Amino acid sequence: MIAKKSANERTFQGILFQIVTKIITEEKEIYFEKITQEENIGIGSKQRFADGLLYSSAFKNRKVLFELKNTGWDATDEILITDAMHKAMDAGIEYYVCGTPRQLVIFKTFEPNTTIYERKKKIYTISNVKKDDDVLLPTYEKTIYNELKKILKDLSDLINDYKEITWDSIDKFFVNKLSSYILEASADMFEPMYNKISKDNKFKTRLKDYLKTQDIFNVTFNFNSDDVYKICQLSNYLLYLKIMFYSYLQKEVPNLRLKPLQIPEDKKLLNQTLRSRFDEVLQHDFELIFSKNVLDEFEFEQNYVPVLKSNVESIRKLNFNELNADIVGAIYNVLIDNQEQHDRGQHFTNTFEVDVVNAFCINKHTKLILDSGCGAGTFLVRAYYFMKHFHPEYSHEELLEKIWGIEIATFPVFLSTLNLSLLNIKAFDNYPTIIKSDFSDITTKSSYHGYFLNDSKSFAIKNINGNICDVQIPVFDACVGNPPYIRQELIEDKEKWNKLAEIEFGIKKINQQSDMYVYYLMHTAAFLKNGGRFGYVISSSWLDVSFGAGFQKFLLDQFKVIAILDNQKKRSFETASINTIILILEKCDNKEERINNIVRFVRVFNDYESIIGKCSNGERIEKIKTFAESIEKIKKITKNKDFNVTVIKQSTLENDSTIDGKYENGHWGAKYLRSPEIFTKIIQASGDKLVPLSKITNVKRGFTTGANEFFYVVNIMYGIKTGANNFFYIIDETEKAKALSDKEYKLIFGAEKEKHIKVWEKFGWYFSEMNNQHYMIERFYLKPVFKTQKEAVNLDVEIKNLKYYVLICPDSKDKLSKFKNKILKYIEDAEANGIDKRPSVQGRKIWYDLSSAAVTGDFIFPSKIGEKFRLIDNRNSKVYCDKVNYAIKVKEEFEEYSDILFLILNSITFRFFVDLFSRQLTGSQTISDVDVNVVEKALIINPILLKNKTKELSKIYKSIKDREPGNIFEEVKQADKRRLDEIIFESIGMKASDVDELYVEACKYIQDRKEKSESLNGSKTKQKLSAEDTLKLIKDRFSEINKYKDLIIGLKCIKYAIPEWKAKYPKGGVGNENLFNHYNVYFVEGSVQKQLSFNNIQQLMLFQFLNSTLDIKGVKINLPKSSTDCNKVLETIKKDFEKNITQIKGLLKVNRSKANPLSIYRDVLMS
Repeated sequence: MIAKKSANERTFQGILFQIVTKIITEEKEIYFEKITQEENIGIGSKQRFADGLLYSSAFKNRKVLFELKNTGWDATDEILITDAMHKAMDAGIEYYVCGTPRQLVIFKTFEPNTTIYERKKKIYTISNVKKDDDVLLPTYEKTIYNELKKILKDLSDLINDYKEITWDSIDKFFVNKLSSYILEASADMFEPMYNKISKDNKFKTRLKDYLKTQDIFNVTFNFNSDDVYKICQLSNYLLYLKIMFYSYLQKEVPNLRLKPLQIPEDKKLLNQTLRSRFDEVLQHDFELIFSKNVLDEFEFEQNYVPVLKSNVESIRKLNFNELNADIVGAIYNVLIDNQEQHDRGQHFTNTFEVDVVNAFCINKHTKLILDSGCGAGTFLVRAYYFMKHFHPEYSHEELLEKIWGIEIATFPVFLSTLNLSLLNIKAFDNYPTIIKSDFSDITTKSSYHGYFLNDSKSFAIKNINGNICDVQIPVFDACVGNPPYIRQELIEDKEKWNKLAEIEFGIKKINQQSDMYVYYLMHTAAFLKNGGRFGYVISSSWLDVSFGAGFQKFLLDQFKVIAILDNQKKRSFETASINTIILILEKCDNKEERINNIVRFVRVFNDYESIIGKCSNGERIEKIKTFAESIEKIKKITKNKDFNVTVIKQSTLENDSTIDGKYENGHWGAKYLRSPEIFTKIIQASGDKLVPLSKITNVKRGFTTGANEFFYVVNIMYGIKTGANNFFYIIDETEKAKALSDKEYKLIFGAEKEKHIKVWEKFGWYFSEMNNQHYMIERFYLKPVFKTQKEAVNLDVEIKNLKYYVLICPDSKDKLSKFKNKILKYIEDAEANGIDKRPSVQGRKIWYDLSSAAVTGDFIFPSKIGEKFRLIDNRNSKVYCDKVNYAIKVKEEFEEYSDILFLILNSITFRFFVDLFSRQLTGSQTISDVDVNVVEKALIINPILLKNKTKELSKIYKSIKDREPGNIFEEVKQADKRRLDEIIFESIGMKASDVDELYVEACKYIQDRKEKSESLNGSKTKQKLSAEDTLKLIKDRFSEINKYKDLIIGLKCIKYAIPEWKAKYPKGGVGNENLFNHYNVYFVEGSVQKQLSFNNIQQLMLFQFLNSTLDIKGVKINLPKSSTDCNKVLETIKKDFEKNITQIKGLLKVNRSKANPLSIYRDVLMS
């Protein structure tokens, strides 16, 4: 058996430095020459080796020192950074990097009058690997690449004096240290706990019961490896919270007389020792933190005990009074997996951004504050500090009375209660007002219709000691927070939310495309008093998309819009692919005041931490208040290095977007937060020369089938492997049928092959994975469909490149039956499988008839635009397109200008307008998400105005059509594209030289979007494994799986050809007594049958396991002749399968591989 590969500290160094070398070679703006490994930096005879030295290419003598350790270390461990500091100091190196496979940290070597921890540092999380061997995975480079590039760019800017970087606060340092402890502990605990949970059903049941009460995100009850690792994280999170607050109590509250926490040497005594200390605290209450639960029974390996002991000593030295942030929630955020947050719409906001919101909304007159979706309590913790700043005379208990939160999930309620209670650990009688409830179940005391709701309903809250009291909902002076980010299709009970909007504000119905935050904020507004402030970090999508019209009108009717802030440098959430803005409102029932209000649209060009600067809590609040007040004082367009402010009267916002008495989306984002000066110049210069595209063309979204596996046919030449797909297609196997032998052909089709040739002119032979069956279907019902830009050649549809056909059948079943159309059988089988019952196909008169939705346009426009864009010419091909494209049909009166129009829609000018008004996605996809309304309303030059340029445009048309378009950065350098935009500009009254400004801004817009996307912490976005990498991973990790070919070496075998058809095994199972010693298996396809005969029952049982359990079909395989040999082989492969398949499934899930676990296991076994 081949030994498993294992990684150590040196392995990690080599892999990291290889990637560093790759980046500094490829990236021209990162100024490093080389990185060396294990170079001697000692002086004279004294030898001292640096793990790595990174050499500047701009300054000969400047370099960065690297000291790296394995996953058992914390990158900020005092021993590690002290050793690295001494090496750097002796070698005269100004900055050094300490790191592990999870994190890299930049340190400044020396600063006067500071301790080692107080010096400038920048922490980067590059991955969340569990153990050293994970650096050998194919995904490790992909996972760390973007973050490592960011680190190298920061280092390059730093040591080459290009610019200073934003250093991290003590809060982040503290969060990082504790998070590292927890992740390391979880990795150590994982294996023993996985084994214990797998074997101990009673323990598993108790664990399940506990998790149900806590409502922990995304922990299923399958208890696979993914689940167990998350539960280990939870267990260690709670353990370290207990250790942290025990240490805090022991140091800060001496009258409790708590003993110092001592960790025993023997792991068998560990849980008992910890419990005895925690029980001492329970004598003084603190039940919420220190009460016993099943997670206390989780155990470490013996080798982790010294590490725990060291960590406890480090925690005891920490100064908790220096911390400004919600530490408990911040650590939780580090541990939470991306998808868990997406499911609940929960993301944690940067505390500087939280403070900006609070600075606009909280002042010395504020009495009551609400966060209606408080999560772990970050907004409430910072609100506490604001209130304490304005009212130093308030006691802890009085401050808590001012701050209210609502949260649906049990565990965040625990965290927020804990956070607020522990702001003053010495105050025993405190009741943080955190209500555990679905927010839609909580109603206000007022109504649009004048009657009262919730007049006496009270809600139970629990304090840190587990005591319960009842509270009633008041109205609030300020509502702050960040609402859940849940897409509209995932919202449950929209009717309930609509009813609330109707009761509270008289709104009949909220646009059904609205995401959750719209419903949430409308309901929250009902709890705010007149004159109260409303501040939320929310998605920016409503500024420009169609559903935002109703929300904009709601804001204009209920509030003075004080400010909308868009940080154009940094994303709000490191773990979310969401673009956000800060929305600041003031509730106002005076219409005159509302219409005269000045709205400030603020583009922020620096991260808030840099604008505010590092400072103590009180000074920080004053600085942020000054920043907010400076924004509110602005009455005219203002520009400085940190922000630009555009001011618009609120009545203008409404009037400009009210057409024929109806308010339409005002595109506030495009006009006031994204548009550069060139946009205004174009609008002012063009007058009526620009018209909406809808005046010239009809734009229609491509069809949505509602059941792709029924409607789409895959061209067999593309060799689709469906095992890893989310859904299946019909596969055209006509050529396969025609290639059958004469005998096979006659068996399957009941006709001589030569006499059947003409049949294939009318019919195709299609394999449907809906039910693993072939169908003969009339070809005229299948039409080519354009799906992706890759299927085009230059700017034209290329029919032979089309990967899919779509089933278009407008005929009723009665008609199909009358004319004996073969497609009827396919439709009836689909109905037998329930496809016709799906809601997605219910809206059609005939559920399978796509003809009314299937349109062919002259041009095909993509609904998603990245760096590359092209409008596709469909005038010759006339193919359909699906929902990811729009079909553009030129109106009859403009048909003579079709070529000109084609050029206009391929211009940078048109692309610039579309990008500007589209929703910007900056997560895993960095694209413009283009709504059909945006395309219809996009302004273009009236093509009639270019008629006199026909001759020159014809040359440009030929040039553009004859080449493959590049990305925007390449296209702006093309002479034909530039001349096209110059002609457009000249025709609307601008100079050809203005095209330079357009090109700069068009490229900058895409580049800024890309950079903002990269501010998403790459380490938290797990890379998906390809099928090839998945197989390599499983082979490496599960090398102990016995290979089938090894098991049968030296055995006498018989070769069997396994058909691809469905097998029929003997009734009652293959284990029954067989009187005649007949061991036959039949394979059926339609009316045709094949047979395999086996020597003995054990051979048949082995075959059934391979065929039925492992899905081995369509191949030849050797089976042992001897029943004894068959039995031994079967026992071995069954044992391997049962032992490993669950772990493989878990590992594929953790690594986000879409590969079929069974297919992967089969490939490993048969390799």
